[in-house]
Amino acid sequence: MACDHYHRHAEDVRDLAALGVDDYRFSISWSRVLPTGRGRVNRPGLDFYSRLVDDLLAAGIRPVPTLYHWDLPQALQDEGGWLSRDTSQALADYTAVVVDALGDRVTRWLTLNEMNVHTLYGHGLTDHAPALGMGLDCLPVAHNLLRAHGLAVGAIRAAGPRHEVGVVQQHFPVIAATDSPEDVGAAEMFRILTNWLFSDPVLRGAYPEDWVAELVMTTAGLTADQLEQDLVVIASPLDHYGVNYYEPTVIESPRPDADYAGVLEVDFPEDMPFRPVRIEGVERTDFEWAAGYAERFGLVHVDHSTLTRTRKDSWYWYRDLIDAHRNRVAGNGPTRASGTPPAV
Repeated sequence: MACDHYHRHAEDVRDLAALGVDDYRFSISWSRVLPTGRGRVNRPGLDFYSRLVDDLLAAGIRPVPTLYHWDLPQALQDEGGWLSRDTSQALADYTAVVVDALGDRVTRWLTLNEMNVHTLYGHGLTDHAPALGMGLDCLPVAHNLLRAHGLAVGAIRAAGPRHEVGVVQQHFPVIAATDSPEDVGAAEMFRILTNWLFSDPVLRGAYPEDWVAELVMTTAGLTADQLEQDLVVIASPLDHYGVNYYEPTVIESPRPDADYAGVLEVDFPEDMPFRPVRIEGVERTDFEWAAGYAERFGLVHVDHSTLTRTRKDSWYWYRDLIDAHRNRVAGNGPTRASGTPPAV
């Protein structure tokens, strides 16, 4: 049950309020709301999010739900998962259920989180679920996730003009290891496949290069007309475009006998025409999604045996940062001594 936020969300919201945040972005579990992906709603699961939203609003915090953070209901995975176009419509239908239940209080929505990671790590590679290891044959997954995003935008817009909608993508600068044509070309291909493949359809209504569009059509079995129609949906206008920024990446063309293991959080297949280069003097930090309890991070320590929450020094540092920024904007001085924990 991890940190048991389900039962302890009131305590967690109190920590957020004391921290001074204005917004709380959280992810809604599709499987918790619709266990089979469609049809019958699991009312206790949906009621949990309703209670969380109420607690946040009572604490003066705006709830900002993300509707999909990679946890596809198993029944839909058994039907083909994100390799199936039907899954895109299923996500839009699930979105409508959630917006109908929470939309009287929630007005800012995010559709999907980091489509590039879900596509490449879980379908191109085997590091995340469903661990299909398809290589570039995973591009239909990218397209169907993008299409699901566009359809979800439509479902949210249908609920009325008071709702704002956006998406969250992972982006990072890609730098060629040298000026050689081989390294520049390798870096550009990596940049396209990890960044622009997922942003350009949303923001520009087109894939970044003709060869990418051709590869999507070939692997997904789409005609040019179908692709054009899908891209109109994918490029539905947004109010927000969120960026998760983790790490600059240096890329080179593969070198014979070079050891690339462990440079990034995942290792590339041998047949890929690019490789990551270790940046000397920079230690890679955790990549927590698939690590279970092996790594700790965050502002609040949770004891795994008792589930007791303890604010870390970083919690107080961030509280003071928020406080200083808020007062600087207002033209006031700081309201507390830096790093001083409040009376508990």
